[in-house]
Amino acid sequence: APDWNITNAYAIYFNSCGTSHTTAQPTYWITSIQVTNTPPPLLATKMPVTAPTSSPVISPLVSGIIFYNLSDAVTIGSDPKLNCTTGPYTTQSAGINGDYDFIKVVTDMWNGGGLLFGCMAQTNYVCTKSCFPYNMQYPDFSNYKAITFLAKATGDLNGITCNPAFHMTSSDWPRKTSQGVLLNGQYVDGGALSSTEWTRVVIPIQALKT
Repeated sequence: APDWNITNAYAIYFNSCGTSHTTAQPTYWITSIQVTNTPPPLLATKMPVTAPTSSPVISPLVSGIIFYNLSDAVTIGSDPKLNCTTGPYTTQSAGINGDYDFIKVVTDMWNGGGLLFGCMAQTNYVCTKSCFPYNMQYPDFSNYKAITFLAKATGDLNGITCNPAFHMTSSDWPRKTSQGVLLNGQYVDGGALSSTEWTRVVIPIQALKT
């Protein structure tokens, strides 16, 4: 793949486990997505002796917010046919009983899903639909230290044929693809995602560069 420094980002994707994995594919719930130069510390990645405490909360950095609330997703325009999500089974939902607003990505053997950046539609070369607060541009994440978010995941995540995973793509054509990162081990509180509790994920931007 061509070298890519995580400039002009087009999308972030949460992966399926592909056609070789024939049982339940991952479903992801994602919130509080942010790029930052002050990533929060993660809890130990070995199996904790006791249940981990809540993930540390980081103050949103205005320049680095990607998704905290549903209102973050669309900065211009309201055409419902032009969604700021990608993937056939990706939805955005409001939190219930004070919980976080979230993106839900359901995958199958052929499709993952995620979020799109930049201008989605133009009229006379003027952007009429833009996703996320990046002034209608494809954001440059190359100088940030990390991307962090809270996540839950379900599925047959056996660690052998199926791991939850994440990557980014560029706005170039042909598109460039970042390194894929497994959402476990050193990048995740306690070393693994939970199906019931929000778990902090911190991925160094350096780990995504190709």
